[in-house]
Amino acid sequence: TAQRAAAASALDSSDAYEAGPGSSATSVATVPTSSGVAIKALTLKQLKATIEAIYASKKRFDAKCAKAKLPRETLEQHIYTYLNQQYGLRKLIVKHVAAIVKAVNRFSAVDNDVCVFGQILRNEVEEKFVQTQSSLKGTVKDLLRVFLKGKHPHKTDSVIDRLLRQRMSTVVFREEWQDMVRYMYKEEDADALCRILGEVIAADPQASSRLRHFKAMQKGADEVAAEGADLVGRAGAQRKADARQRKQAELHREAVDKGAVNYGSLLKTMLDFQLRGHQKYLEKFRRVFSHVDADGNGVVDEPEFRRLVKGIDSSKNDAQIDSLVALVDPFGHGHITFSDCVESLLGHP
Repeated sequence: TAQRAAAASALDSSDAYEAGPGSSATSVATVPTSSGVAIKALTLKQLKATIEAIYASKKRFDAKCAKAKLPRETLEQHIYTYLNQQYGLRKLIVKHVAAIVKAVNRFSAVDNDVCVFGQILRNEVEEKFVQTQSSLKGTVKDLLRVFLKGKHPHKTDSVIDRLLRQRMSTVVFREEWQDMVRYMYKEEDADALCRILGEVIAADPQASSRLRHFKAMQKGADEVAAEGADLVGRAGAQRKADARQRKQAELHREAVDKGAVNYGSLLKTMLDFQLRGHQKYLEKFRRVFSHVDADGNGVVDEPEFRRLVKGIDSSKNDAQIDSLVALVDPFGHGHITFSDCVESLLGHP
């Protein structure tokens, strides 16, 4: 730690948290989220903007570390680096860390990006998994565009782009998302994901309104308004309410029959499915890493790394482990992060 702190001074001082990794800086995992100090409540939008800013800052800082032949920080350590650059004062830094932790705990269940960020902080998945999730989002969008182009071969690209934006703001139907899932996953995983999506659709209380919104976009606002005016003219308040309820029930049945799922729900379901699969893939690795990471800070030194390698693959000999050490810690700092270990020992499934 002392070696890193001294070398870090060679970097732009505005980028480095003054306490440095491994110092007495409060751990993100142990920041109190309720104390005498009022903690700002971040909205989901604010939290996601903060997460993106932290990722971007870390990417730049990692590049500086590589150029200066320094080891990388963990994401947890870099939060302090980033916030020090933003605010400087330790009290403000700790306060903002607490706000981030509180918001991550609040929104992890409803947003996959937040969930992944939290798991990286807790050393449950590696940093590069963010790229995997981003790639999935792009693939889903591209495949939906291909499907729409195949369904409307004579439409211009600009019309296809408009249809794509419409679907991304409303619903995707079973024939569309099944094609995506079958293309992207092996049969067993595809079957499991299709079942999950069917359950999501059946349990969605907004399924009818989502389908109605999609139909409204297809029909046009004037026609929908005319339908509403006709309903008011033909019925009193109670009859109007009954008719609306029947219509919603019909739309819900139609949504389930057609497998209409909100695009955002489709993405989240697929991202969550991929995250669960990756967690399972890393299960043994996390268990062994937790055992060798004595202080639980997500960083191991060379002896701990050697024990980690043996715990993962006991067939590795000393020469092979020496090669791995040279790969993961080429400058001998003895500061090897969880993400470094995953990327060097496992790569991606």
